[in-house]
Amino acid sequence: MRQQPPQSPSDPIRRTYATRISKKARETITAPRKIILDWKAYFYNFCKEHGEPIQYHTGLLFRDGWRYAMEYQGPEYPPPADHAELDILVMKYWLGRLRITTVSLTRVMAEKDKIILATGNHHLELQQTVFVEQGDRKLKASVPLNLAPLDEKIRWYREDIKECESMLREIEEFHRTKSVL
Repeated sequence: MRQQPPQSPSDPIRRTYATRISKKARETITAPRKIILDWKAYFYNFCKEHGEPIQYHTGLLFRDGWRYAMEYQGPEYPPPADHAELDILVMKYWLGRLRITTVSLTRVMAEKDKIILATGNHHLELQQTVFVEQGDRKLKASVPLNLAPLDEKIRWYREDIKECESMLREIEEFHRTKSVL
């Protein structure tokens, strides 16, 4: 059993002990009783390392061939050692990403066209609802219509489509060069 420090307030050891480490300081120094892993933070760090994933079968596929389960805690699977298998996964990644981005671009452009059509049928400027934080609450507010966020999404999707097409051409060129050798 651990020995308790002397209880007498006049005892110099007790006073030294009490002044060196307060109870609150002792609590912060001691190790936590239970370690809680932050799997969500781990997954986001994994994404920073390997790029944005796409859904592939029952999990996620990254541009470098890494695969990850649909749960934050994984498991994760390294790229296949076989180069042919890895090439197929990388090709599937870029084809899948191109498909997803193209569908998203089409959706955003249709949304913008619908809004532009609606503005033509009204003689006053249309308003949009936004949420404004006020303290710990979010309040609704109406502001003039702003299409800049949609234009930014459209620009981003178009750039992403160019990147996907460029990567697919690069992969195709690599395989064409490889087959010639």
